Amino acid sequence: MPARLLALLGRQPRLVEPDLAVAKGAALRAHHLVGSAQISALTAARGRTAGQAISPGRIAPVAPRAVGILIEDSNDPAGERSYVENLVTANARLPAAKVENRFGTVVPNELVPS
Repeated sequence: MPARLLALLGRQPRLVEPDLAVAKGAALRAHHLVGSAQISALTAARGRTAGQAISPGRIAPVAPRAVGILIEDSNDPAGERSYVENLVTANARLPAAKVENRFGTVVPNELVPS
């Protein structure tokens, strides 16, 4: 795929974080689609003329989806109750803050991989 992009664009692609590239591209496209009508409304609302520039908003990296772990309820006699404890919520700014929750193991003396 990089060779095809090089042939089409004439530049070597830098594919570091594809999710981030897609998010930035979507944000830029949305800004372009909303574009001039919203910019004109913002300039008028702020008392500026159409020729004056508005500083663009900041694009911040966020988690695209929640990240969590599956918790088995050891107090459930049937062993059917479980839930997901989210450690990072969707749309949380990255880098995520350190989460300090205490969890135990299902089986006594169970080894936790390090």
